[in-house]
Amino acid sequence: MYRSLMLVLLGLLACSSAFAEDTESTSSAMGTTVMDEVVITAGRVVEKVQEQTMSVTVINAEEIAASPARDLGDLLAEKGIGYIHKNPGALTTVAIRGFRTNTQLSNDLLGELMVLLNGRRSGTGNLAMIMTRDIERVEIVRGPGAVQYGSAAMGGVINVITRQGHGPVNAEVYGTLGGFGFAEGGVLVGGETEKFDFSGSFARSTMDDYTVAGGDKYRNTGFDAKESYSFNLGYQIAENHRFGLMLNRTKIDKVGNPAYLIMNDLDDYRDSNYQAIDFSYAGETSDSSLAWDFRVFETEIQDISYDPVTSNPDFYDNGGRSFKAKTKQRGAQAQVVREFDSVRLVAGVDWYDYDSESESDWSQSRSNFENVAGFILAKSRFFKDRLIVDAGLRYDYVEIELIKPNGTTEDQDNWVSSFGLAYLLNDHLKVRAHYGEAFKMPGADQLAADYPSSGTQYLGNSDLDPESSRTYELGVEYVDPVFSVSLGYFFTRWTDKISQVTVSTEPKIASWENVGKAEISGLEAQFSSDFVLMGRNDLRFQPYLNFTYFDRYRDLDNDRDLRYMNEMNASYGFGLELPYELSARLNFAYHGRKLIQDWESGWAGTVIETGGFTIADLILSKQLFDSRCTINATVGNLFDKEYSYVKGYPMPERNYQVNVSYRF
Repeated sequence: MYRSLMLVLLGLLACSSAFAEDTESTSSAMGTTVMDEVVITAGRVVEKVQEQTMSVTVINAEEIAASPARDLGDLLAEKGIGYIHKNPGALTTVAIRGFRTNTQLSNDLLGELMVLLNGRRSGTGNLAMIMTRDIERVEIVRGPGAVQYGSAAMGGVINVITRQGHGPVNAEVYGTLGGFGFAEGGVLVGGETEKFDFSGSFARSTMDDYTVAGGDKYRNTGFDAKESYSFNLGYQIAENHRFGLMLNRTKIDKVGNPAYLIMNDLDDYRDSNYQAIDFSYAGETSDSSLAWDFRVFETEIQDISYDPVTSNPDFYDNGGRSFKAKTKQRGAQAQVVREFDSVRLVAGVDWYDYDSESESDWSQSRSNFENVAGFILAKSRFFKDRLIVDAGLRYDYVEIELIKPNGTTEDQDNWVSSFGLAYLLNDHLKVRAHYGEAFKMPGADQLAADYPSSGTQYLGNSDLDPESSRTYELGVEYVDPVFSVSLGYFFTRWTDKISQVTVSTEPKIASWENVGKAEISGLEAQFSSDFVLMGRNDLRFQPYLNFTYFDRYRDLDNDRDLRYMNEMNASYGFGLELPYELSARLNFAYHGRKLIQDWESGWAGTVIETGGFTIADLILSKQLFDSRCTINATVGNLFDKEYSYVKGYPMPERNYQVNVSYRF
């Protein structure tokens, strides 16, 4: 399948290049319109995709609006972005290039893949807590982002951009009804006046337990309520000077925690809360040669699990609260951008402070991470702006204190660098190359532990190095008014992986050491097109294909393949725009085979291989009343596929939703 897909894409690239020689006349004959260039901010400044030396994917507002996904995790699963780890309820992580987001105590410094909210650390790796209704676009930069953002950006950066008010004051109300008792209602508002701009949203949804393919009822998979609201308020104190205030919150009440289907717990549940608030100021000189940006923010994440004893299939229910975790993140970012004739310099500092604590029936934990960093990024253009060169350097200092159980205070520092090239062969064709370093700081236990537990004394290792990676990649991209094609190949060497080791058996002492290394490489491809049929702008065909294929994902120490990595991920399908303001989209998401530990069958955690699966969704849309009213009908899991992202936790059977929205 991999060779066939690669040949198809190479053929499309060759055809597109030949087609470009007569782009203007052909476009006119077909009635196509030139695709707008999308700008991204994952590099800490607004840039065109054409200027990037790394692999970039942008999920725009139209795609998000057309998708049945309600949260970021489901959106990325639909798009085949990477390995998805999704349980029933409100817990979803994603991995890109083998590196995964982290939900441990909601400290995203300890992850391997970073999620940003409007260009700053979101504070969480749980994508189920980030709702899609107020998202303007999602920018995904594959590959190391440590120079820009620090610890955890080993596999890439997912930057969630929320809406900002533009144009006349407007509002939209919507409602959704669907299978399994799903119901949602909400409102979106936005606009701008002479000095103010604002955007806001509110949504509330409920859902009952769902049925899996095959007809079994999976009880305790619903939730009492999900509420999310946000607002973004800006004030122009002068031309090119804006103060901003943003608030984003998601609150989930009594979401089921059902355990494996074969031992379905009927009453365990969780309450989750995510809240982020930002104050910002951005300005620039009248000629835009000098710009600056300053932001302070605070994020709070809380999860509480409850284990009533009414249903107790796993014999662990305690009749009350079994676990509580809370993390408060505070931070600040400041940067200055200086534009010269052909050179751009970006320099800045970041500060983050994380207070994390958890309580369970058997343990308590509390830790503090303080991270201070400085960075400088440079981008230059040569040969009439055909050659683009970028480079970056960053220094991070982290102080880690383990407060509970007993621990010490330790510190770490780290340097990373990056270098990239892009050459524009013509207005449509680009080749690129990039080298980047990334790292992940050790956890509090790993660095600063000094406590007994279950007969073993755990000692942190103050000499630990951060886990690190070096990534090399090459790519070619082609964009014209009809086609967009990109191919890229990457190789990553992951070193200094931290593992627990036994220091002594009598007495029993455990610690951590840098003992692991791995290699990951693969091919990434994206293709999309927009054809006008029969010379009619109201009749369009829009096929697309995105995939990642790993030809190597090897644990070098144990001489085995890495676990929890799909050999291949793909998203493909097509959209149709039809007369009378009708449209349709058929999407297929393929999640390939992988190695996992089978905890469902027992505590041994035997390593097994699970096969791949494909999920199809169909979305039909009709616009009414001069496009003010939109009706969407969605069929999820169109072919009633039995599947699960995590073994033992099957996903819903074929299901239906109808959404009606009206814009004022």
